[in-house]
Order: sequence, then structure tokens, then C-alpha cells
Amino acid sequence: ALAARMKKGVGTALRAGVHDAFRSELIPQIERSTRQLFGQVDQQLRRATQQHFEKSHGALAQQIKELRELKSHIEQAGAQMSSMGGGGAGATRNGVFAGKRGVKLSLEEVLSRTAKHIEAKEYEKALSFVLCAQNPKALAFFCNKLDPDGLFGKTKLSKNHALSLLSQLCMTLNDATGVKLVWLRHAIANLDTSTIESRHFPKVVAKIKTKLGELKSSLSKKDKGEHRDRLALVFYELSMLATSG
Repeated sequence: ALAARMKKGVGTALRAGVHDAFRSELIPQIERSTRQLFGQVDQQLRRATQQHFEKSHGALAQQIKELRELKSHIEQAGAQMSSMGGGGAGATRNGVFAGKRGVKLSLEEVLSRTAKHIEAKEYEKALSFVLCAQNPKALAFFCNKLDPDGLFGKTKLSKNHALSLLSQLCMTLNDATGVKLVWLRHAIANLDTSTIESRHFPKVVAKIKTKLGELKSSLSKKDKGEHRDRLALVFYELSMLATSG
């Protein structure tokens, strides 16, 4: 009986001692560790949020810079084409060329100067002239007059030239659809991905897909059959572009 009482008393004292130890030593340590852990998590979250904000702000600033560069490039190209064409033309706000006396160049004159550049194998000058004109018929004339390999096989287009060509091809696909789809495929395939930040690729791909979707919805059943293979090749190049991005 005495042994049993002693065993019970010792057990009770032992449990009480363990409980006291937990309350006085272990639990405070756990609380301190938990506060430190949550403090570190909070710091990491604050740091990540700040970095994301700075990155987003930097991305927006870079996009604005690139748009300004593209605008400047088009204006400079218009001035250069005017001097090379001999007409003293300058680009107006809507992208149509005007002579020294403010007389706009006709489509025939634009096509004539484009043809002269192509005949002289000045392909990049011809492309700059057409892109600055921002005329669907002028672009169709250029695409019909020159094989894509003639341009991409001999010239490495700048980022501004390449993106402007892609944009104008997409915006005018309902005019000279077949040849423009061929050019669009080559333009995508020959896009120098090293000159474009990877974050831009989804936007470039999405924009082209949107325009292709609009084209498909506007085509008749007969035209869809005629352009089926060309469209498939463009989508293939788009998938490769998305992978490379």
C-alpha cells in the first residue's frame, strides 16, 4: 500500500514537473520561434511585393520607351525615304507621304518608288517606305513583288521593322490574304527573338492569334479551304515562337 501511494505521489509530482517545464521553458521557446518564423515570412512577402511592383513599373517604362522609339523610327524612316525618293516627302500623321509643297503622294507614286527600291535590290529601304506609307495596297504590292526569301535571306530586320511588319500584315489580312499569310509565316519564322524581351512574347502571339481568328471568321467556306494550309503553317510558326519565348 505504501509503495502504491509513493508511486502515485511520485507520478503526480512528475507530471506536475513536466507540465511546469512545458509552461516555463518549451512553450515560450515555441512561441518565440513561431514569431520569428512569421516575421521572416512577412519580410519575404513584403520584399516580394516590392520587387514585383518595381518589376511591373520597369516593364511599363520599357514599353513606353519602345513605343516612343518605334514612333521615332517611323518618322525618321519617312524622312529618309523622302530624300532617297527625290520628292522631298515627309510622313504625315496618318502615314501618307507629302511633298515639299504639302501635296500627298498618290498610291501610284508610292508603288513606283517601292518598285525602284526593289529593282535596285534595296529591299530594306523598300520595306521602310511601305511601312511608313501604312497603306494596305502598298504592302500587298511589296509582298507580291518580292519573295520573302529575298528579304529575310539577305537582310536581318531590326526589331522595329520586324514588329511593324507583323503588325501591318495582321491588320490588313483581308486584302491579298494568300500572299500576306505567306509573308506572315516567314516574318514570324525569321523574328529575331533575342531582340525582344520574353515577357512580350505572349502579347505578340495573342495579338496575331486574335487577328487570325478574325480573318477565319470573315472568310467564306471556299476561302477557308483555299487558305487552310497557309493558316496551319502560320499557327505552327506561332507555336514555335511561343515555345522560344
